[in-house]
Amino acid sequence: MAARYPGSPSTVSLREAVYDLFESLRAALTTRLELVALEGRRAGIALAQMLLVGVIGAILGISAWLVAVWGITWGLMALGLAPWLAILLVIAANLIGAWICVVAVKKLAQRLLFPATLKHLHVKNPAGASE
Repeated sequence: MAARYPGSPSTVSLREAVYDLFESLRAALTTRLELVALEGRRAGIALAQMLLVGVIGAILGISAWLVAVWGITWGLMALGLAPWLAILLVIAANLIGAWICVVAVKKLAQRLLFPATLKHLHVKNPAGASE
């Protein structure tokens, strides 16, 4: 602590100065921890809201997909296709689409292994990982 008046001796002891320093550090740390806690709570609420909106969106997307598949099947039957054949074609199209999605996910999963970082660090592929 600096003296109040130039040329006058300091009236604050070293112990008081150290105590004031620790109090300032404690106050600053407390403020930052409170901010982290509040932002953590806000982030948790946002995550819960995102999850809820995602579930609602998935339900709406699935119901729209079912209506679209039903419409395609109905349209094929209206064109004179046997009902069993129309259903079989729609099922086959869905299975092909699902297979394409699985292949895409497998390719994207390789990016989760940080291949460039592992190569840079000269680390061999982790057990069970494939190129």
